[in-house]
Amino acid sequence: MKNINLLDLSLTSFFLSFLIIDTTFYKEIFGLKLFITDIIFILIFILIFFEYRKGLILFFVNLKSYFFIEKISVIIFIIVLLKYILDYKNYYNLYQIITFGYVLILYFSFKYLFIKKQIYIDKVIQNFKYIFFISLLIIFISLFVYYFEIKIKNISLWENAIFYPYHKESIIHINGFLKNYNMFAYIMLPGFIFFVFNNYYKKPYFFIFYLIIFSLILGLYIKAKIFLLVFSITALFFIFCNFQHVKYAKTYLFIILSLIILTYTLITNFIFIDSININNSIIKNNPKYFTIEPLFSFYNYDVYGSFFYKLKFIAFQQAKSFDYLMFQSIDFISFSEILSNDKDLDYKIISNSDPHSHYFTFFGEYGLIGLLIILFFSIYPFYLLSKKDIKQDTIPLLIILIIFYIEGMNTDIINFRFIWIILALLYAQLYTQKDLINAKNLS
Repeated sequence: MKNINLLDLSLTSFFLSFLIIDTTFYKEIFGLKLFITDIIFILIFILIFFEYRKGLILFFVNLKSYFFIEKISVIIFIIVLLKYILDYKNYYNLYQIITFGYVLILYFSFKYLFIKKQIYIDKVIQNFKYIFFISLLIIFISLFVYYFEIKIKNISLWENAIFYPYHKESIIHINGFLKNYNMFAYIMLPGFIFFVFNNYYKKPYFFIFYLIIFSLILGLYIKAKIFLLVFSITALFFIFCNFQHVKYAKTYLFIILSLIILTYTLITNFIFIDSININNSIIKNNPKYFTIEPLFSFYNYDVYGSFFYKLKFIAFQQAKSFDYLMFQSIDFISFSEILSNDKDLDYKIISNSDPHSHYFTFFGEYGLIGLLIILFFSIYPFYLLSKKDIKQDTIPLLIILIIFYIEGMNTDIINFRFIWIILALLYAQLYTQKDLINAKNLS
């Protein structure tokens, strides 16, 4: 009983630590940063291991019980390991193998815990909600402090940005206690999805009201681009869930999803500038975030490539350097530094940036093979949607994963710890359903 109480406390502490996950609270070991979140997870793993020991070990090594997506994860780990072996002195390759090995251990540990004690499914979902509500409080405090110009020593709850061509003045991003405002939005998202679907799934007016409010918070105060996906995908699934009996409902769902993916990809990788009405000097003065010259013109607009476009261009060049087929030992950052020597300021200024893409990381590092593997990894939630029966408890998990897999065009989400916990929640439920089906067949 003491272990269970300690486990509950550790789980809550683990999730609350997401609110400071990338701050200065870390320990550096062999050049790798170990954050407080990781230290707490080590404790959680020890508690789970000492309670189950042999069962946990057998669960890890029993490849026959793995879902297709879990086998894909193991394949990803193997190719990351092979890349590290090719150049074991490369720090970036070492970082990749340790990080991916870590999130796999995290995933299987949580999945095993959910299977053995399903009460922890509810507890983890509740912890995601805690993060959401505490984040709302942080936003309120941040706005209060900002507008009343209150000074807080050594703490900045927002950051100023001056590189937006659609704004004549600098704008603020509320980022809470995190360094990155996008990450602040990311950690809020799962708790919000669980909150609205668990409480207002059958109350359409309340559901839409809370969705609009949350989307406005993300868009106006945090100013995270993911608000577009949160609103469109959540609204789409809410409509689908209430009208899925309509003929061809799933066909319409996939068509609209495809249009959302296409639109989001375009507006996050290309900037449409009316040079007459919009301050063009912002682009010229911030070459990190835009191509220096427009890529092409479209009617009265000049179309520039965004920061994400430039990183994808580098990934294409990296894959092209080994004919898109077999990967080499060189990592993305090292390659971008080499490429920048042959390019102008456009690419020199971003030579130390990582790919910022779930997909183009693997395309640049591992070519078409890597891209194919990561697509298989990411496509499974869409496959589940194509099945006839979708359980109501599964829908919030699918929405969260689909939002982040689309956001993966511009963010390397595969290293996010909470994504693997969402995956563990989904596949623990599927694992339990599979056991129930097998039990019925045997009886």
